[in-house]
Amino acid sequence: EMYMARSLCRCALLWAALPLATCKLLLAKDMARGQPPRGWNSYDSFQATTENETLAQGAFMAQHLRTHGFDTLVIDAGWYDAPHDMHSHSGPVEGDLATVDAFGRWIPHPVSYPSSAKTSSFRPLVNKLRALGGIKLGLWIMRGIPWRAVHERLPVKGSSYTADEIALPSPSCSWGPRGKPQLNFALNTSHPGAAAYYTSIAELYAEWGLSFIKMDCT
Repeated sequence: EMYMARSLCRCALLWAALPLATCKLLLAKDMARGQPPRGWNSYDSFQATTENETLAQGAFMAQHLRTHGFDTLVIDAGWYDAPHDMHSHSGPVEGDLATVDAFGRWIPHPVSYPSSAKTSSFRPLVNKLRALGGIKLGLWIMRGIPWRAVHERLPVKGSSYTADEIALPSPSCSWGPRGKPQLNFALNTSHPGAAAYYTSIAELYAEWGLSFIKMDCT
């Protein structure tokens, strides 16, 4: 079971993306339903997944689990990588393989998720899953800012800063391949550009129509 409202509130406090009243409303709705929101996370069974695999999982959920309240499918780590890189990062640095947009935000890899190729967005996949029977899409992300964004000094949307100015030299997570930087650098949360970066990814995911965010290493 996934406690969606609690996760959204935790992300809201981190991003300052949702007002407290919205968090309280989400929690109140959960309590009124008598059960937390429920769904499926791909990682424990399949780790990284492609679009076809995600749609197959969504179809199964719609047929067998939707009537029992399991309505949210969460894509875990690797959605920003090409299929052959999803399970073993073969590059010299783990984060150099991740696909990012012009503002240093992860976007779906167009080979792993072909429907994203034209828009660099999960919106087409969101629409496909909803058409299967009301399945909602959630996404795994990691605290911090992508390695590529920092090393390419990409601009932070909504600010005058670049990614390298708001990043800390430390990784955002303690686990990962030894001797390699993580996918993400930690953010200097005292820097005003850090809030701008988190706000920008919250806005991006809202544009995509996502219903759930699983933020790792919080």
